[in-house]
Amino acid sequence: LVAACNTLSVEKVSDGKIETFLEPVKLQGISFTKRYMNTSVPTMVRFNVTTTLASDDLTLSWLFDGAQLNVLRIKGPLPDNPGTAYSTELQGENSVEITLHLRDKSLSVGNYTLVVSATTEAVTQSAQASGFVRAAPILPLFPKDRRVLEGDRLLISCEVIAFPKPDRVIWRFAPIKPDMMKDSDALVEARADLALLGENSSEYQFLTKSVPNDQLLFPQLPSAYNGLYECSVGDPENGDESLILVNVKDRWAALWPFIGIVIEVAVLVTAILLYERHQMRSKPLKVDANATATTAATTTEASSPGMNPRTTQIQQQNNINAVGEPNNETTVDGNKGSNAEAGDNKPDELRLRGGVARC
Repeated sequence: LVAACNTLSVEKVSDGKIETFLEPVKLQGISFTKRYMNTSVPTMVRFNVTTTLASDDLTLSWLFDGAQLNVLRIKGPLPDNPGTAYSTELQGENSVEITLHLRDKSLSVGNYTLVVSATTEAVTQSAQASGFVRAAPILPLFPKDRRVLEGDRLLISCEVIAFPKPDRVIWRFAPIKPDMMKDSDALVEARADLALLGENSSEYQFLTKSVPNDQLLFPQLPSAYNGLYECSVGDPENGDESLILVNVKDRWAALWPFIGIVIEVAVLVTAILLYERHQMRSKPLKVDANATATTAATTTEASSPGMNPRTTQIQQQNNINAVGEPNNETTVDGNKGSNAEAGDNKPDELRLRGGVARC
């Protein structure tokens, strides 16, 4: 109760409460119970203003956790769509009952403050009071697993929606082999083997955002912390829990398919080059073998008794050409002589002809 003066004061009548419910959920084969907020049920925070003034002479303003909050003020009948945050008033004798209504997206736990002010005879008076919207602890749901490369930074935030706030968030962990992350039996066993994560560790640390230890940080995530994590607050009946799978991937895992393709291409190119080199070495040997075979065949034909007439004719023609060449020795019926140019040594030619005639 805070009073500004004797004629104006504000007090809280009742706090609000957000309705919640428990529902079973399944995370890749793991069953557990999760708490949810029931947004279909509105909540109300009631205040009483003691004053001799009428409600029309009062000015109202609202704060939520110290920040300005927009609230629609309704003095008469309730409209069809009043919004998600609005106030209603009931005039009494020397008092006004003011009710804050919250629904849908405006359902938030915390501190709601009503500030009432009035101006009379150039004097401004004000008074205020705070009410609270309470709720059982609600933790976030992690529908998908976290995939992180080994050695990378990992931050898991388990933010708590609750009023009053719990003392701290508790973390548990159970390791799972990387190749068993899709095995439902392995996940169920990990759920039963969850062990408390200690406060002191060189590999991880707890951080605080709104509730002590509501964040778990791994500056460089080791592969040994691949598995199932649980964050929880309170007891099973009045608290909440949430599970998350962390899949630690080998840093080079993404490169293995590419490396395999590169190796296959390199092997294929090497095989092609070796084949081409072998073909280039084999071709000259084949040409030499063909040339040798052709030469041998020609020699055989030339020395054979049954020589081709065409070959014999060519050789005779060569002999005739040789006789006609100048300065070559020629044998005629056992007599040797020298060829001469046409018109030279005619007596010798006649003598030779005479010798032939005498024979």
